[in-house]
Amino acid sequence: MEHPPTESQIDRHCTLSTYSWQEYLNLLKEWADTVPCLLCGQLHPPKVHSYVNRKVRLPETCSNDTILIIVIICAAAKAQDRQYTKRILPPFVVPFCVIRRDGLLKYLKAHPQGELHYRNALETLGALDKRTIRRHLAEAGKLLEEAMRKTAVLLAENAFWATLPERPVGQSDLEYLEAAAAEVHRARRRAFGTPRRCLPALLFVHVAGVFWRHRGPLAISMTSVLRALVFHDTG
Repeated sequence: MEHPPTESQIDRHCTLSTYSWQEYLNLLKEWADTVPCLLCGQLHPPKVHSYVNRKVRLPETCSNDTILIIVIICAAAKAQDRQYTKRILPPFVVPFCVIRRDGLLKYLKAHPQGELHYRNALETLGALDKRTIRRHLAEAGKLLEEAMRKTAVLLAENAFWATLPERPVGQSDLEYLEAAAAEVHRARRRAFGTPRRCLPALLFVHVAGVFWRHRGPLAISMTSVLRALVFHDTG
């Protein structure tokens, strides 16, 4: 596998239409060479515990589709009396809900302040209840803030390659995260010397969501995960 992972490998799992659990599992196995296990903090191949059905929303019909989700198990974490199983969701899936994260960011792109426009939310998210829409927009806002903070730390820690972008007055959180992702893109090009597309902001929000939703602290930090995915070949 090319390190860091190519954008096409990541992009395939950022939307329902191109998600494949088989390809996602292969990607996880290849990432395990450089990204430590979230449950024990060590480098080792992921072991599949089970595959479970997961419903996700189709906004155009307000109905649900079913995909397979990978559940991993870690013997080392079990020996440490830590949580030893974990569902590994693709980036477009929101934990514990059918509403999709790619739809949430699409909505916030159109409405940067997170204001509620019911018809647009219905078309983009496939959510019928206004309380559900507001709850998910508020959660997405918190994850955007966390993703911004951790991406800023990542850029600061790799100042040889990267520059932390300035934030103009009035710029939304999503717009700033996209600017930070673009700087990560430039830093990757400086580090690896090959043309690359910009990693989607969705990926950074997804990683923030993994840590925010976990029951207690994970074995490694969010910035260490981002560093392993982006800059691990530069050390």
